[in-house]
This record gives sequence, structure tokens and C-alpha cells, in this order.
Amino acid sequence: MTSGPPTTALASCSRHWCSGWPHDSSNTAYNGNQPPTALAKATPPNGPAPLTTTLDGTGSADPEKGALRYDWDLNGDGAYDDATGATVEHTFTEEGSFPVGLQVTDPQGSIATDTIIVTAGNSPPVPIIDTPKVGATWAVGDSVQFSGHASDADEGTLPGTSLTWSLTIEHCATTNIESCHAHPISEWEGTDTASFDAPDHEYPSHLVLKLTATDADGATSTVERELYPRTVKANARVNWAGLQLRLDGAVMPNGGETVIAGSTHTISAPETQVVGGVTYQFAGWSDGGEATHNIVANGVAPLATYRVTTNMKASVSAGSIKKGQAVTVTGQLLRGNVAVGGLTVQVYSRPSWSNGAWVLAGNLKTAADGKAKLTQKPAKNTEYQFRFTGSGGHLASQSPIVRMSVR
Repeated sequence: MTSGPPTTALASCSRHWCSGWPHDSSNTAYNGNQPPTALAKATPPNGPAPLTTTLDGTGSADPEKGALRYDWDLNGDGAYDDATGATVEHTFTEEGSFPVGLQVTDPQGSIATDTIIVTAGNSPPVPIIDTPKVGATWAVGDSVQFSGHASDADEGTLPGTSLTWSLTIEHCATTNIESCHAHPISEWEGTDTASFDAPDHEYPSHLVLKLTATDADGATSTVERELYPRTVKANARVNWAGLQLRLDGAVMPNGGETVIAGSTHTISAPETQVVGGVTYQFAGWSDGGEATHNIVANGVAPLATYRVTTNMKASVSAGSIKKGQAVTVTGQLLRGNVAVGGLTVQVYSRPSWSNGAWVLAGNLKTAADGKAKLTQKPAKNTEYQFRFTGSGGHLASQSPIVRMSVR
């Protein structure tokens, strides 16, 4: 690892840190240029001698995307003068552990270094994940126990202190299940068993548990196990066809969205919706939540109840009748322009222009055309009004007052 500036007085950075010199406008590391990072890799990093390995520095990067120069130290003398190039093939003929150094230089002359160990003449250990078994699944919040062991040709069974674990979650693109990126979750060192609580994450994603064993000579080997989640549909229902609900901010598809079991999601019901010229008002969720609230995906689909606005019409068969004649009062219940049949409405009456108390004249059920009729022989001038108190997802409404006179 470089400990000071090169002869060009530029900042030098290793893979993990940069040496901290004072900010000075003459120092190009702080004058518009950021130093690169170095990352070396050997494939394989160990094996029987003679060992031919490919040394790879392509994981190195320059923040300004400049072309890097790659120089290698293959004999451990601290001088990066044994090979050049982003990838180099080298054979270690003798047994032992050998430091391999990589130095990268950006176009402005800033450098960074990384050192790895290559071991020849030592077969790597063999790690084995015992649990969870292949095919094991999980849901968010599950406590997952894992265990493993490792053996070495020279050392036999390795102690738990030789084992390290890492857990990542691979989040994949919905449109391309093969396109995934990793989110580190946790690491455990020096143990053959531990546990974790399965995390919440977007779907599709799965966990990758890795076990690395290291023998006394530094040779390592890693195995991994992919752990896939159980899935359910995050879904919600609505009591009127054509209305929309939202899931995690997007319109909820018919049948819901496939998610990881136990994951948390936000469902939302708009306060009002207009479909086909008819206004629908949100009344509540079956789970008692607010219009927008979180749910845990467990296969249960809450129901959003909306009540639709209605209007009532009223008419009389004659505006004036002789005493003793019959008159028919007709009401019609409508949802927009759609007749609503099979619901109960009330018709009230009182003397015309009296402003007196209304008297219930009848409870009527609407026919398929939404109409309900009442025939009477009023003895004096009378006014009528139809009222609907609301049911079946419909809001209450009442008709205008209609009047007739008796001669």
C-alpha cells in the first residue's frame, strides 16, 4: 500500500483509503482530479505447484472514467515492474504464499495499489453448507439458522474459527430475471453456525448465503447456497367494477402483484372516483385501515368499499284531480343514467304548502327500471317526496317535491 505521494506530488490511494495531505490548489488530487481505486484478483488464488493463475485488475476504476495504466509486482520486491496490462497470466513454480501487487495510474498521474496473496503447493479446503438445505424457502421475518463445516487435505477438519459467512440479497429486474444486483446484508466471522432474520425486499429477489473456509496457509475456498422466498399475491378488492386501487404507488393490476410472503406494502383507495359520469365515494376498508395504509402480504385481500351517488326522480300522473279520483306517484332511483332496481325506497306525503311533518306513505321496492309507484285517492291538495336512505353500496338521495291538487 502506498504510504506517500509519488514524485509528481499527487495523492495516492489504496483500495480502501487515500493518504490525507492538506488541501492545496497545487495538489492536482484536490484540483479537479479524484484518485483511482485499485482492485486485484487471482483466478485461481491457490492450488498445487506449479500454479498458473490469471491476475485481473479490471475491477479497478477511475472516478473520471480515465484510461488506467496497470503495473504488477510479481516477486514481492515492492517494485511494480514485472508485468503490465489489465490482465496477466503468471506461473508460480515453487510452493509457498506469494504477495502480488497491483498499481494503477490515472491520466493525471494519481496512483492506487492493492495487494493479494497467491498460494502455490497447497490445495484449498473444502467448505460445505449443512443447513439450510437445498430448496429451503423463507418469508420476511423468518429466523433462518445456518451451519457448515470444512475439511482440508493437510489439516483434516477445520475449526469453526476458520469459517466466515456472508449474506446478500440478489434483487433482479422484473423484466429480466437474469439481471440482478446484490445488496450486502450481514457477515459472520469465526463460527460454524449462526442465524439471521429474513429481510423485507422487493420481488423478484432471493438470498445468497456464502461460506468461505481458510486453512493455516491462507488458502481459501467458497461455496454458496441460493435461498428463494415463498411468494403470495399482494392484493386488494373493491366493491364496484371499474374502480382502481393503488399498490405501492402504482395502479394495482387485476389479481394483485406477486411479492415475498410477509413483506410490507402500501395500499391506497382514492377518496373519490368518477367512472362513466358516476361519482363513487370511498367509505372504508374491511381491515379498518385509513384510505392509504400498510398491509403485510399474507394472501388476504382487504375490501375497499365505495358508495355511489344516486339521484331520485318523482312525478305524479296528474297535477289536478277531482275529489275521489286516484293519482299515481312514481319515483325512479338512478345511478348516473343507470336505473337501480331491487332496492327499497320510501314515499312521504303531507298537505301541500303546509310545511308540516312528512308522513310515511309507503315502503316500495324499485323494479328493474328503477321505478316505484304508489296510487292514492287524496282528499286534499298533497305533495310527495321519494327518499332513498342508502344501501347496497349506494349513497342516500331524495327526489324533488311533486304536488297535485284536488278540485
